[in-house]
Amino acid sequence: MRRLDPERAKSAPATPGVSDPLEKLARVAAEVGAHRLRQEALALSERVAAGQFYVACVGQFKRGKSTLLNALVGQSVLPTGVIPVTATPTILRYGDPPSARVRYASGEIGTIDVHAVAQYVAEDGNPDNGKGVEAVEVLLPSPLLSSGMCLVDTPGLGSVFRVATGS
Repeated sequence: MRRLDPERAKSAPATPGVSDPLEKLARVAAEVGAHRLRQEALALSERVAAGQFYVACVGQFKRGKSTLLNALVGQSVLPTGVIPVTATPTILRYGDPPSARVRYASGEIGTIDVHAVAQYVAEDGNPDNGKGVEAVEVLLPSPLLSSGMCLVDTPGLGSVFRVATGS
């Protein structure tokens, strides 16, 4: 498997035929006031240009999704526990030094300590998503993530927690 240099990926030219239409879509969305669509198109364009791809870990609640992802990246950054824990989607992607940021339903983005992730994504740290978290992104210097793969931890299927969908 060919690994991409993360620094090179940031400056890599957009994939021909993909990024240009996404940027055009973002411009049109801005013109008609569809700001959410504009943000999504720009984010997708950036991911295409950076060579990022997402792998979601999906399954029933309490089946070890967070534990598996922690093992894959070689660090315990995702909360785990005896009762269902993950209430908000969490994205693990390459970054050095380790850092974390929260995307709120309001569209704002804030930086948090990597060790504070549970206070935003776990039901006991953020009951009923009182903090209005849409997703958390954790950047780690994991070799697995250096190829552009981004792992997504999701609340379990059948979970009692309502997931922030952004709609």
